[in-house]
Amino acid sequence: MTTTRLVEWFEKEAGGYLTVLERDADGLGEEPLALDGLRAAARALAGAARLAGRDRLRRAAAALEAGLRNAYLEPGYATDRLAEDVRLSVADLRFLLDTHGPTDARNARVDVVAARWSDAVTIDDGPAATTGHEDFTGFVVREAEGVADAMDAGIAAFSRDPSSREWLGSILRRQRALLGSARLDEIPVLAEALRAVEDVCELIVRLGVPVKSEWLDVFRCARDVLKSAATAIADGEEPGQTPALSRLRTLREELVARYGDRVASQTVETAARAAAVESESPADPRQRAAVLRARIAHALGSDSETREALDELYGLLLSALR
Repeated sequence: MTTTRLVEWFEKEAGGYLTVLERDADGLGEEPLALDGLRAAARALAGAARLAGRDRLRRAAAALEAGLRNAYLEPGYATDRLAEDVRLSVADLRFLLDTHGPTDARNARVDVVAARWSDAVTIDDGPAATTGHEDFTGFVVREAEGVADAMDAGIAAFSRDPSSREWLGSILRRQRALLGSARLDEIPVLAEALRAVEDVCELIVRLGVPVKSEWLDVFRCARDVLKSAATAIADGEEPGQTPALSRLRTLREELVARYGDRVASQTVETAARAAAVESESPADPRQRAAVLRARIAHALGSDSETREALDELYGLLLSALR
């Protein structure tokens, strides 16, 4: 995939995920399951940013996703604050999507998002979230089979045209529901297979290699792992080690060992070139103030009176900076 096509693909993907985040934030009050969509979209955005080498956006999206993993809804829990925090984070993420801002300002936005979600409220799920093992099992089986089907189609497409990149995006999008699940790590076999595919997709995109030989074997092995795991889970069994998983693990380790340094050096060189042409403008004081406000608010905890004083001081500061 050329640099231009990668940028176009990423901007389209990122824009779509940000739209989903906005939509699901608006729907939190009426549909608690929208929280699952928020987590999945944030996780997918972080993955797309990783593939495109957009580290600041990746870190910010990952901070949002981590915070959402700890934010649970229960009857009576006010969703207004959570929804507003998501909307504010979407605004920060859209800013980071623009590559033309000063480095300091973009770093500050990452800090703002990280600070905002560092104190995400963790609440006992209650009856609304304890829907039972059967619901989770059905979700995992359905999604694992769906990802395996997407890989089947992708394997056929890569066999016809190894240089095609369309199915890389399709497979990664199909994985996002499982990867966004807070309970994925309860099934280590699935988690390892999906993350191995993510790692290898990053190498394929960054190196621009055709998807054939051992690269294609990664998808074949991952498909077999997913199908085997789905069958085991549907039968009430815990997925175990299989030859396909062992082969997938070996392929991932070998490919990362062989090409990981090259990809890392490309990232460093790209960052150095970008830094050389960027403006040396200082960070916007408003962004720095927002970072400090978020950190202080986190330290204050539930001290509502001091939080109100902090908000008043922040407002006065913004007025003085106009």
